[in-house]
Amino acid sequence: MTYLQAGGIGRGAWALPGQQSLIKSLYNAEVSDLSYLLRSGSASAGGPRLPMNMQSVQAVAEKYGLDTTGIPFNINKAIAGVAGEATPNGTVNLYRDAFANEEQLARTLAHEIFHTGQIQANGYPRTVEEFAQYEAEAQAFEDQWWEGASEP
Repeated sequence: MTYLQAGGIGRGAWALPGQQSLIKSLYNAEVSDLSYLLRSGSASAGGPRLPMNMQSVQAVAEKYGLDTTGIPFNINKAIAGVAGEATPNGTVNLYRDAFANEEQLARTLAHEIFHTGQIQANGYPRTVEEFAQYEAEAQAFEDQWWEGASEP
């Protein structure tokens, strides 16, 4: 099954000229190759499902000390199978899986906010290799951040 067949995102109007080859590569990649994009939380592991609204986003960001200043957010209730994405213009799109529980929303926010910093510093990735590094760095940051944020 390819990423696109699995409900992959990234096919929106935000795709910049010259990125079609990256997006096409992601569409045609096997899901197993892109498993880091398909993160989803387990409601039993991190508490109850959260309402899909900006109040949840703001409350979790405040609780965990995440700075969302100047970052536009969109919530799309129709897409499942992925938690979020940062678009090339720095907008963060949040999807159903981000709201699985408080931990998942906190981790998704930290991950996507990290991406907005990457985009500001280096632009949006232009190749599959750049995208893989972009994701690996954000995942490493998220994991390290959560380890510190979740300690008593």
